[in-house]
Amino acid sequence: VIFHGKSDKTKTKLLRLMAALTIGFYVADFFIMPLSDSYNGISIDKLPFHICTFMSICAGFACECLEKKYVAGNEDLLDGTLDTLKKMIYEPLTDENGLFREKALELEKRCLCDSIRMSDNDPKIHSFQLCRGQMFSGEPYGKRASGSIEDVMAVSPRELTEFHREYLSLAAPLFVYVGSRSHEEVRTLIEKHFPDFGGSEKTTPKTILRPSRPTMTMIEEDMAVLQGKLTIGFRAELGAQHKDVYSAVLMNDIFGGSPSSKLFQNVREKQSLCYSCSSSFDMHKGALFVRSGISNGNKDIVIDEVLRQFEAIKEGQISEYELTCAKRAVQNSYRQVCDSVYAIESYYRTRFLAGISTSPEEATKIMENITSEDIMKTAKLFGADTCAFVRGTLDKGEYCEEGFDDEQ
Repeated sequence: VIFHGKSDKTKTKLLRLMAALTIGFYVADFFIMPLSDSYNGISIDKLPFHICTFMSICAGFACECLEKKYVAGNEDLLDGTLDTLKKMIYEPLTDENGLFREKALELEKRCLCDSIRMSDNDPKIHSFQLCRGQMFSGEPYGKRASGSIEDVMAVSPRELTEFHREYLSLAAPLFVYVGSRSHEEVRTLIEKHFPDFGGSEKTTPKTILRPSRPTMTMIEEDMAVLQGKLTIGFRAELGAQHKDVYSAVLMNDIFGGSPSSKLFQNVREKQSLCYSCSSSFDMHKGALFVRSGISNGNKDIVIDEVLRQFEAIKEGQISEYELTCAKRAVQNSYRQVCDSVYAIESYYRTRFLAGISTSPEEATKIMENITSEDIMKTAKLFGADTCAFVRGTLDKGEYCEEGFDDEQ
């Protein structure tokens, strides 16, 4: 489902939170403890909320239950779990007028507003949000999924109820099952409980891919903390389906994704310019972020050194040791996917939404054949787009008098 605007994002996150309240109010062949995630071998939890990367609203649940052979009486908990999930989605708590209950909605509004305030008061998160917001201005990816406090407080029970109904009428469901049952058996159970879920066929959501700005934009703000927080965003017209996406994954590890990376070894260890410095790569959006905790006086030096280290990769200054460490680290992360049912579910769900079908094993083999030259060419696709710096305004004496850890 494609939606635009902050208010829709806020309503959807509230919808997910409201659905969580219904867990304790339905009884099937088993009982789920009120407002608890697990009871009697069944677990229902909320998936991470996704809205920006794919320009779509993705709200979901992760369910876990015991197989029949481990349950007394051979009871089918998967059947019961799907039944409860259906009731949570289709039969939310409502008042006598069929609207979301106002008191429950107001409670969730307060909780969500507290979460927004917490993010605004965390210098590391705030620096990242400033960078991403400017870097992807005008795109859904640049907007905070939780919206603003003004958006949240403006949502009424009627608006949320109408949005809930519209969402269900348009949503295209995606079910991911990890377990020992056959495809046919699981499909039969899903169709039993969700025969009319939405009317839309699954389509790969659109992702906006653009190159970086010609020159890097700088944003600075003050905050009453001791340590400055720096975020530098690089951007490329490269997404999850791009032929060089795995070269970009290795590039990120070499740049700042591990303890053997250039940022860690040079900016942090050898030159001692920062308290922390690392990079992360969003393969769906072609976005590379460097995040660092620094002293205010080191801002310009750290920015220059980060950019210099990235230029070194563009120039092909990648040692055999760096390449080997990156390959081993990334390949091991793919191998570990199969160690957890949660990781398997998350891996295939996110890639299915992005329209790719590469398995962890296939990704591992692709990595093995990538060369330093491949990474160099991929790095040249990226440009430094935006830099955001949150400057700490407290001195150490003032900070410690307040009783805080001076390493914040």
